[in-house]
Amino acid sequence: MNHAVQIALMFGLGLLIQSVFLIRGDLKENILRWLKAFIAGLGFAAIILLPAIFDESKKISISDIYLFLFWFYLLFSFFFTGAFFYKALYEINEKILLVWTLIFWYAYAVNYDPMNWASLFFLIPTSIVLIAGFAPARMDYFWKSFLYTWFLFVLLFLSFVQFKSSSLSAFSSFAIISSPQSYLAAFSFGMVFLSVILHGSHLFAFIPLLNGNKHLSERLREIREHAINLGAKYSDYQMEFVEALIIFFLIGGIFLGNYYFKIVSSDLIINLGIIGSFLYSERPMRRRA
Repeated sequence: MNHAVQIALMFGLGLLIQSVFLIRGDLKENILRWLKAFIAGLGFAAIILLPAIFDESKKISISDIYLFLFWFYLLFSFFFTGAFFYKALYEINEKILLVWTLIFWYAYAVNYDPMNWASLFFLIPTSIVLIAGFAPARMDYFWKSFLYTWFLFVLLFLSFVQFKSSSLSAFSSFAIISSPQSYLAAFSFGMVFLSVILHGSHLFAFIPLLNGNKHLSERLREIREHAINLGAKYSDYQMEFVEALIIFFLIGGIFLGNYYFKIVSSDLIINLGIIGSFLYSERPMRRRA
């Protein structure tokens, strides 16, 4: 099998596994909706491939397979998002925010000059994340929504830098990449890609675009309700100070070391950091009263 197709299949495997992971809490209840999204994506993608299938003068090429896989992954992601718009949202907490903020600064330093004016702007949410992680504080829905919005922004930023990375060039230019690290990077990026579609749709929901006959006041009320729903996905427990300190120096040290010594590709370590943050957050350690 063509190595580039293998890369694309690994991407899809990661995407599908992530979709199951996102709804694993109520898998039996949601399996029918998941299957509907899968079949709809597969069916519409197959329709796009019909001209190549029924054209007897032309054999199905690698580019046709790529086109089919591209549309299937994209359509499934959209159908999945529509079916599980709020249900599949990550429940985030201080651990995830702290790790993701560290990932953000690593990705920002790798791709851009960290010593510029934009860095000053990003220090504002970073400071709030550090305060939430190291100091006990009960927040109202505004601050919870603010932190969740920061989480969504980081997710979209990471997807942007990943899309323009060279390790995924096989998916867009049919390059032949056969190293195990490339397969793992494609698999992990497939997991991240679905999260980008799902959570990115929530970030765009904050844009006050008028729909039909809706007035601006009505649209702003919808945005406020959306913010409250996002705030509900922010867990209110507090980390131990020592745990926050370990995460900050351990994870930060790993990213800092890879930044200078380039032990593995930046794409891979970013994806592994994202996936690991959610696996680790499944085991909360609450701050003692």
